[in-house]
Amino acid sequence: PKLNVTAIDIEPIAIQVSNQNAHRILGPEKKSYKACLSSAADFVHSDSVLFDCVVSNPPYIPKDDMQTLDRTVVGFEAWEALCGGDDDDGMQVINEILKKLPIWLKPGGSCWMEVDPSQPKKLKKQQDPLSAIQLQSVHQDMSRRERFVKFLKVR
Repeated sequence: PKLNVTAIDIEPIAIQVSNQNAHRILGPEKKSYKACLSSAADFVHSDSVLFDCVVSNPPYIPKDDMQTLDRTVVGFEAWEALCGGDDDDGMQVINEILKKLPIWLKPGGSCWMEVDPSQPKKLKKQQDPLSAIQLQSVHQDMSRRERFVKFLKVR
């Protein structure tokens, strides 16, 4: 099966490293890989083909929790890569992605996302039963914390 990958990030160095890795793994043509410098809110998929799957590890840490993070985490990641926005729940970027999923995904397409353990319950509460994007499942990490969610485009 043919696989086409589009990656987005707001950090130029992440795009550079991503392209270097793609070149090393896929070869110089790397036709099936494209990295774009963009936020989720600003990303416009220029191709006429919709995505089968979106995989996201967005910034999701609530702003107040940023002050309590271990130095080994904060010392190696940019604030923007960790903090989920100016709102109290850390879901600003997650909600930006959820708004875009109806135009990014084909019907039946899915989105897998890593989130803070406090967020799956909030995502369930804010779900609109009439939305094209539905929370399908929540999955635990190795420490048995709810850390991964799967959304499905139902229409």
